[in-house]
Amino acid sequence: MKDILKNAQELRRFYDYYRAQLNGSRNPVIVPSGDVSLIQRHLDQLRQKTRFISPTMSAELADIRQYLFVAQGPGIYIFNISKFGALGVVLRYLQSEEFTCDIARYIRTPWQDINDAIKKLLIDANCVDTRIDYNQVGVAARELFIMLAQKVYSPEVKQAAGRTISSSDAKGMLEAFFAYKSTDADVKRYAKETIKLAEPLTHTKSEKEEKMKTLIMAVVCLAGIVNTVYKS
Repeated sequence: MKDILKNAQELRRFYDYYRAQLNGSRNPVIVPSGDVSLIQRHLDQLRQKTRFISPTMSAELADIRQYLFVAQGPGIYIFNISKFGALGVVLRYLQSEEFTCDIARYIRTPWQDINDAIKKLLIDANCVDTRIDYNQVGVAARELFIMLAQKVYSPEVKQAAGRTISSSDAKGMLEAFFAYKSTDADVKRYAKETIKLAEPLTHTKSEKEEKMKTLIMAVVCLAGIVNTVYKS
């Protein structure tokens, strides 16, 4: 989710710049081909990353990406105003607290205790005020990280791993699961980076808001990827 917010921020920078130009001009605003390429690249990256969480959001981004620009000639582009407006709506949503909470609706795993834990984690994260609160939410995120690993570390995964993995080694169990279950290189790469972000944070106290939010984003996104791969 940290990567999702980063891409959304980059796109928001372009969006705000061109919105100001559009509002101040009666004529179509020409978009340089270099900006077209950068915006499309960010949309592609955002579409790929959101597909693990919300296929609907990913499809909306794909539609925006396809129809956002209208060619007026070689290397000359203007915006499709309708899709430009849709992009603004999507970006505002992705950067809102509402998106963080709605993730719980997007991720519906086969395990009710995991679903309940995700929902509670996101609700609690929006009600913290003190260092102790941050740490308590961090503890809940760490528990969710371990629960996810234990859910998917099946006898088949264990046999395929070819080694003994401790029941407390969530990182090892998750890596073994993705190695056994996933055949998509992009999914494996994204899962690896998400585990890499989440695992160190599960061994440290979340005494600051930034660290707490980073941990939550990593663990919740990981739950989305696990859910997608497990159901595939």
